[in-house]
Amino acid sequence: DRFPFKNGRLCLTEKCPVLGHLPHVHGLSVHTVTGTSTRADRLLTKYNTDIETMEGMAVYYCALSADVPFLTLRSISNYVGPRNRASWEINKAINNLNGELINYLLKLG
Repeated sequence: DRFPFKNGRLCLTEKCPVLGHLPHVHGLSVHTVTGTSTRADRLLTKYNTDIETMEGMAVYYCALSADVPFLTLRSISNYVGPRNRASWEINKAINNLNGELINYLLKLG
């Protein structure tokens, strides 16, 4: 629980922008895609998380450590659980992410 952790988690600070119209979730940084329901259930129960991300923790840790405001905007292409690449919606996720990012940048300008 040493800085930048609080209760074992990396948390947003008041400096970080929040997009109120989008859902806010708890992410778990993992080194691989979860491929089974058993592993997904175990991670959900142990960490009380909504999504898994491979690079999220590095962004949070570096930005919080440097006391730099940051925004992480994620788009979901597949759900945690048994691996089924045929159900992944990567193009839809990229389009949704790009649309939200463009809207955010236009509001800044």
